[in-house]
Amino acid sequence: MVSQLYRILRTKERGMNTIDDWRTRARPSETGSRSELVKLYLAEVLSGAGDGIFWVALVVTLSDEQRFGFWLMLAVLARLGPRATLSIASGTLIDRSGLRPLLVSIDSIRGALMIGLGLMNTIGVSPTPLLLCVLASYVIGVPTRPALTLAMLRISRETRLASANATISTLRQVMTFVGPLLGVAVVAASSPSIAFIVNAMSFAGSAVLVLSIGGLRITNPLSARLRPPVDPSRPSQRRLVGAFISGFEALGRAPELIGLVSLVGAMYFVRGTELVIHVLVVRDLLDADPGAIGYLAGAVGLGAVVAMPIASRSANSDHPVRPLLASVLLTTAPMASLALIGDLAEASALLVLVGVGMVVFEVVSVITIQRTVAASDLGRIFGALNSASNTGKLAGAIAAPALVAMFTTAGALVAIALFLALACALTVGSLRRIGHVAATRRRALDPIIDVLVSLALFDGAPRPALEQLAAAVEVCDVAINTVLICEGDQPDDLFVARTGQFDITVRGSTINTVGPDAWFGEIGLVQRVPRTATVRAITDATVWRIPGQTFIDALEESGAAPSALVQGIADRLAMIRSGQPSA
Repeated sequence: MVSQLYRILRTKERGMNTIDDWRTRARPSETGSRSELVKLYLAEVLSGAGDGIFWVALVVTLSDEQRFGFWLMLAVLARLGPRATLSIASGTLIDRSGLRPLLVSIDSIRGALMIGLGLMNTIGVSPTPLLLCVLASYVIGVPTRPALTLAMLRISRETRLASANATISTLRQVMTFVGPLLGVAVVAASSPSIAFIVNAMSFAGSAVLVLSIGGLRITNPLSARLRPPVDPSRPSQRRLVGAFISGFEALGRAPELIGLVSLVGAMYFVRGTELVIHVLVVRDLLDADPGAIGYLAGAVGLGAVVAMPIASRSANSDHPVRPLLASVLLTTAPMASLALIGDLAEASALLVLVGVGMVVFEVVSVITIQRTVAASDLGRIFGALNSASNTGKLAGAIAAPALVAMFTTAGALVAIALFLALACALTVGSLRRIGHVAATRRRALDPIIDVLVSLALFDGAPRPALEQLAAAVEVCDVAINTVLICEGDQPDDLFVARTGQFDITVRGSTINTVGPDAWFGEIGLVQRVPRTATVRAITDATVWRIPGQTFIDALEESGAAPSALVQGIADRLAMIRSGQPSA
């Protein structure tokens, strides 16, 4: 970011169009950026399709075994376990590796493993080596999703980054139901062994696409430079266990959240059971070929896509308890009803509702927590919540075979639905308190958010980011001659002027005077450099002080730096270097 912005400065001195020239030189061309994004989208589509085909083929392969439920549970653990335990460690690998060689290597190795899986299945080996191969594939594939996300940040132009994020998210949701349906088609038309080979081909196609993305040679993307370095003196930031404990300490400061967090754990427990129980539903209750699991998985994925606009509206409700309870009902009622359904089409229709309920619950619960918790505790609470949800999902996958053994498949469905309903009943009181706190806080923040929305600095920031900023605002009355920012100091906060006038000086010379709705302090925060100028109130004034890290987090959540921020930094650096006021 520093070198890019100083390049803007040099082009400005040569009389060039600063922003356009910087974007042209620092980023691929518009056509090149679009074509490289299309390649990344295709790689994501191939990944989703291959994963769906693979899972259906694996379920069909294991269905011939006597202890089918046991082997299915191990398959689910091989799929979920690496993501739950190794995701944090994979971040270090991503930071230390070139994205293109890393992604190509992962795809190549996983493709080879899929070929090996197909060959082993053809000769009829036991499930143990098959599942070891599956485990190896998912261990190696842990860095793929975050690496693809970072790749998108590197190749996308600033103006296209928000739409790129939306596109990739939508594609991932769509492939959650398209992938399993393709799996059904491939297995039905050939065999599980061929399906594994098809998955290997999807890895090969993804590797070829990644190899052809020239923009991955670009390093140091804007988003990677925004966050200040981790403080090495804080072990809770270095150790997973420490972060987990710290998160629950933060929960202790907001006891009203314990009920919601417990319900989140219960919902993810149900999601874990579904990975096993739906396969058994196909076999035991629907009397269908095990490959029909693709239809059920596809139905849940379709529900997730349908729920996206519904979830957005539900998250903005003044009464979040209602969509939370409705989403739990949409999960429990179809789950129990599966015990009475004997038709595949009817079962699939029910599971569309489950997909809707799951997505609405996830979105509303996250936004409700964000609206309830102090900004300083959000990171720790979400970190602990993520660990707890993954643990719940694994626990559900492990518990499902035991529940089937105890109650039969139909009984297990009813037991799982009753478990979730009981968890919801026990937390209703807590949810109502949370809803009241969240609604009250939201109404109190609305006037501040209205002002933030009007500032070009926060152009494109989503509602949750604006709420986080508004919650962190500290209103400060300052007297005439008060120095808010001192040249050479370390950056800490961002300031927004609400009333009064302010002089901006560099090395004792005034280079600008600003008034209401101006902002200052962003250069040091974004570039992580000492303050580049001094800001002094020349009248009595009022300012909003926003913690620097909260501002940086809002930028990251927006997906791209607003053009007003980029242009403002460029102009101010030009003034600082020339020592002359702006025209």
